Amino acid sequence: MVALSHSPLLFLGQGALAIAVSFGIARYGFGLFLPDMAADFGLTNAELGAISSGAYLGYFASSIVAMTLTVRTGARIMLLTGLGLATAGMILIATAKSAPMLVIGCVLAGASPGLVFSPISEAISILFGQDDQGPAFSTMNAGEGLGAVLSAVVFLLLVDWQTSWALFAALGLASTLGVLFLVPGRAQRDAQSEPITKMLWLPHGDAKALLLGSFVLGVTTTVFWTFAGALVDGQSMSIFGKMVQMRTLLWIILGLAGTAGVVAAPLLRYLGLKSTYMLAIFATGAALCLSGLATDTKTFVLMSGGVFGFAYIMATSQLGAWAMTIYAARPSSGFGLTFLIFSVGAVIGPIVAGSLAEQIGLGSTFIAAGLMTLGNLSCLPGSK
Repeated sequence: MVALSHSPLLFLGQGALAIAVSFGIARYGFGLFLPDMAADFGLTNAELGAISSGAYLGYFASSIVAMTLTVRTGARIMLLTGLGLATAGMILIATAKSAPMLVIGCVLAGASPGLVFSPISEAISILFGQDDQGPAFSTMNAGEGLGAVLSAVVFLLLVDWQTSWALFAALGLASTLGVLFLVPGRAQRDAQSEPITKMLWLPHGDAKALLLGSFVLGVTTTVFWTFAGALVDGQSMSIFGKMVQMRTLLWIILGLAGTAGVVAAPLLRYLGLKSTYMLAIFATGAALCLSGLATDTKTFVLMSGGVFGFAYIMATSQLGAWAMTIYAARPSSGFGLTFLIFSVGAVIGPIVAGSLAEQIGLGSTFIAAGLMTLGNLSCLPGSK
C-alpha cells in the first residue's frame, strides 16, 4: 500500500505546482514583465533576447546535471534543488538594483526547470504504471498554464514588478517545502539496464525524430515566450469599462488556455501519441503565424495567445510522453536528454529572434518561427 505522503494523486498536485513555479513563472513568466524591466534598465530587444538565452543556457547546464544525477540522488533531492534555485532567482529579480543583478536572477530562475523535469519523470515511473505515465505527465504539465495565469493576475493587481517577484519567491518556497512530504526518494534500478551512454548519446530510429523535433520546438516556441509581451506593448483594451494592458490580457488567456491543455492526457489515451502530437504541432505553428499576422488586430492577437497556450502544453506533454516510451529503462535520463535538446534550441531561439526582429520586425519573426514549427510535422512518433 502506498503511503499517504507518496500518494499518486497528491503527487500530481505537487508536480503541477512545481512546474507552475519553475516553468510557468520562473522560466516563462518574466516575459510578461520584460517591457517594464527594459524600461527601468534601458534594455533593447537584442539585449532582452540575450537575457532570455542566458536563462536557457542555465537550463541547458542544469538539465545535464539532472539527467546524469537524478538516478543516483533520487527524485526528492533533485526536485528540492531545482525549486530552491527558482526561489533564489526570484529573490534576486525582486531585489535587483542593476541590470547585471537582474540578469543573474533571470539565469538562476531560468535554470531551475532543468532540475525539475527529470526528477518528476523519475517519480512518475515510481508511482504510476507504464500505461499511466504519459497521461500523468500531461496532467502535471498543465501547471505551466497555471503559472502563467498567476503571473498575469499578480501583474494586473500590482504596479511594481519587483514586488510581484517577491510574491513569486514566497510561492516558490512553499512549493519547495511540499517536496519534502509528497515526492518519493531514490528508486532501485535494474543493474542490467542498457548503459546510459549507449542508450542516450547514440539515438536510433524513433529517438532521432524525437530529439530533432524537440530541438525545433525549443527554437520556435521561445520566440513567443520571450517577445509576445513586446509584440503588444503599449496597446490596451476596455474590459468592463476599465482599460487593461493587452500584454496582461494576453498572458491571462495564454495561461488559462495552457491549463486547459490538461486535455492532452485523455487525447493521448484515445487518439494515440502520433495523432495528438501532430495536432499540437499544427496548432503551435498556426498560433505563431497568426500572432505575427495580427499585431494590429487585438482580438486575433488574444486568440493566437489562447491557441498557443493550449498547443504548447500539448506539444511539450507529448514530447515527455514520447520520451518515456522510448527511454522506459531510464526515464529520468531519457526525459532529461529530450528537454536538454529542447533547451539547446531555446538558447538559440531568442538570440536569433531578437537580432532578426531588429531587421524585419517582430511580426515577421513570429511568422518565420511558425513556419519552422510546421516543418516539425516531418518528425513524428513511429507508433499510432
